[in-house]
Amino acid sequence: TCIDQKNRSVAGLISEYSLASDVSFLAGPGNAFIKLDVKYLGFSDNSIPYQITVQTEDPPDGIFETEQNNTQATANSIKVGQTIEGSLFGKTDVDYFKIRLTKEQVVKVTLKKKDGSINDIALTCIDHKKRSVAGLISEYSLPSDVSFLAGPGNAFIKLDVKYLGSSDNSIPYILKI
Repeated sequence: TCIDQKNRSVAGLISEYSLASDVSFLAGPGNAFIKLDVKYLGFSDNSIPYQITVQTEDPPDGIFETEQNNTQATANSIKVGQTIEGSLFGKTDVDYFKIRLTKEQVVKVTLKKKDGSINDIALTCIDHKKRSVAGLISEYSLPSDVSFLAGPGNAFIKLDVKYLGSSDNSIPYILKI
């Protein structure tokens, strides 16, 4: 579990096999923490050896979603033309984004899962009258597009987990408006 400087769980994964697993999260300035614990040990009390590597890098040109953005009231603001990166953390995480529209217009949304995730993301477009008017399910790592008519006023994009299987891994994504 990755914990940011505000003590919020912001990303994570479950390493189920002897393969390398990566997770990224935005943090700082300040202390960030990585918590490791046993998810399933089976019938054994043996120790579980592991190797962990931590790297830091400057954020990309886009912006990152920030928690708590699980409701329309706490949605991250995004402007038309912006790209945002984020992660859905486990089966219950929901990410909302708010777009302020000054006139009625068609809004095109592109969603791409990062890192070849096999988990599915559901995207719902909500117009200025708070109606669900379009959506898609991103089943593969290819970009998926959807367009909808909204404005003037606030429109919302909602992302949530459609299928996560039996894991609580985070699902990284890129969203472009």
